[in-house]
Amino acid sequence: MPHTIPGCVHPSNSKDSVDWDDKGLLAYSAHNVIFLVDVTKMQRIQALDMHSAAINIIRWSPEPKKLASSDISGQIIISDPLTAQKLNQFHNGNSAVQQMYWYPWKDIARDFILVLHSQNCLILWNVLTGEKVWSHQFSHFSLFDFSLDPFCSKNLIFSSSGNKVLVTCDVSLSEPQSSGHIFQVLSENSTTSTNSTNIHILKYHKAYRNVVFVGIQNFIYLVNPELMCCLSKIGVESNILDILPCSRRDSIFGIHSNGAVTLRIGTYEDKEKEKSSFGLEKICQTECIRHGSSQKIIYRKSLIEDFLSFERPNLETKKIGDLSIYQLETIGSLAAGVTCVRMRPMDELAKVENDPFANTSLGSLHLAAVGTNSGTVHLIDVFTSQIYRDISVQASPIKCLEWGGVYSLVTAGFNHSLSASQIVRNEIFITDIRTGLARRIRPEVDESPISILRVSYYHCYLALAFQREPLEIWDLKGLRLLRRMSRSCPLIVDMAWSNKHHSIKQTESTQQSVYRENLVLLDAENRIYHITLRGLHVRDGKMVNTQWKSASAQICAMAWKDDMLAVGDVEGSLVVWDLGKRQSRQVRDISHSRVHRMLFSRLAGDHTMAVLHSREVTLWDTEAMSRIQTIRSDSTRLFLDADLCGLSPLVLSNDNQLRFVVSNSKNIGISEKEWPVLYKNEENEKENDMKLEKMRRRMRGEHFGSGFIGYLY
Repeated sequence: MPHTIPGCVHPSNSKDSVDWDDKGLLAYSAHNVIFLVDVTKMQRIQALDMHSAAINIIRWSPEPKKLASSDISGQIIISDPLTAQKLNQFHNGNSAVQQMYWYPWKDIARDFILVLHSQNCLILWNVLTGEKVWSHQFSHFSLFDFSLDPFCSKNLIFSSSGNKVLVTCDVSLSEPQSSGHIFQVLSENSTTSTNSTNIHILKYHKAYRNVVFVGIQNFIYLVNPELMCCLSKIGVESNILDILPCSRRDSIFGIHSNGAVTLRIGTYEDKEKEKSSFGLEKICQTECIRHGSSQKIIYRKSLIEDFLSFERPNLETKKIGDLSIYQLETIGSLAAGVTCVRMRPMDELAKVENDPFANTSLGSLHLAAVGTNSGTVHLIDVFTSQIYRDISVQASPIKCLEWGGVYSLVTAGFNHSLSASQIVRNEIFITDIRTGLARRIRPEVDESPISILRVSYYHCYLALAFQREPLEIWDLKGLRLLRRMSRSCPLIVDMAWSNKHHSIKQTESTQQSVYRENLVLLDAENRIYHITLRGLHVRDGKMVNTQWKSASAQICAMAWKDDMLAVGDVEGSLVVWDLGKRQSRQVRDISHSRVHRMLFSRLAGDHTMAVLHSREVTLWDTEAMSRIQTIRSDSTRLFLDADLCGLSPLVLSNDNQLRFVVSNSKNIGISEKEWPVLYKNEENEKENDMKLEKMRRRMRGEHFGSGFIGYLY
């Protein structure tokens, strides 16, 4: 299973950063990560994090289990996605990759890749060695894209500025000897576009020779590159992004910016006196309704020939019956603008019977809640990296998020005012994830924005801190305010509830449970306060004597578990106090940036601590004060939030991706038992072929010895 959940894509994740192989695997990119989708199961099965920049092109090799990908920095990586191995990596100086295709040679398309780099440089790369077979510099106008003739690998057609195309016919394993011929598809005077190039679609027809589809604005031109002429001009929708030509019928699928898919067939009308015309008739498109299917879909049970007929002698393509295109499935992703992540408290599930969020084979789901700027919470099954459910809890962005129990989420947020005023209306809700029902905890009033929200160990109390307002403590079970501190109290920077210094007592009169819990507070002057809560009573806070003074580096985060109280400052320094032994341990590392969050493992008796920095998450053994694991980001992203699932970090980053870090390796191979069905069949076929070949050799009397084979006739 993949351990990364994607969000919205990067602007450079273009239409070429998705590709489908012959074995039912779809590869696509989100920012700098490649995801594999098994279309027979309709789910992501792999995530490859090998690039350090956004990926712009992905190409499956015709030979299975090999993938080529390029990013906007110009790096090209060849990988085996099933084993998560990087086979090779190369680049051409600082040039960008405009387009690339695997280059076939004598029915083999696994060793060479043809790449158009910026500045009109075409290079044939040997993917095994990472070396250039040849490099050719074109002297024409700027080239932006190219398409490879499926019938003859010597033929290429390039798109150029000014609605021109460049046609070459001498590409092979040796460098081209000519720079080709320029043909203008559409005169520059006939278009009002201000772009340097208007050609956004360039594809060879896969069913007919010497036919190229050229898309310019809302027209598709049929071009014959051999005769250097335009056969037809066909009007299409203005939002068409790309086309997918079929290889066994005169038809194309159109991909549109609104998510629609259309199917068109080629038409030909032979007029005696007038000029003959070619056309593309739209015969069906995606319907508005979503057609869900509970039955297992057999991959490629139906082919294009089952829906389109080809009749002679008129060479006509006709549809068979009434055709429609239905959307079968949507593979979800995180919404734009993720903000925070919190792991569901699994230790409480031992007390729950008939958990509705239980998997029959895995037990209760390990759910992580991810808040977003749209007010939606994603519930993520951490072990399968699938989005289990989306819940819309509030209209404002979710700034704070905590679990209020195994089935409750407490969220808070506010909408920024368009004015310069610092007054907002906070929204604080508690939501039942079983029903999606959200209840408002406190009324809306004009006040300072909320900054911190913390739920107590027994999920009885809720502490709320504001940017410029006093602390509030609420009874979470009765949804009532217990205490609002006076305005003379300092503003809170961080706070933490204790998981040890608490108790439950039964009252003799009402037989109700009375909880006793402890809260520590940190203010902007490095002062720590201790508050005790018992039942509905909140005692005044007491200042704790510490070694920090106001002149020291500002403390900005804290965590508390058992007798361990940990704090971190703006310079990245960490201090852990053992309250029972009255000892402290400190680590100073000036290479670290500000500490944004600290948290202890929820495992009983374990004091592993995670520390969140803007570009780093570290795991610490607080007993020895030694670093266990370090997760670093690259220069393209920042870490927004982090939590722990057991001892494995969950990291949320500003590229809208959630990563479940289960090992020090970024990429983990897929076990063979989880391979897609067609890949398993291929391995079985190879094994059977080897057995059959050995049997044939034995029947021919071939003997395998020290470097020779003996033949008996």
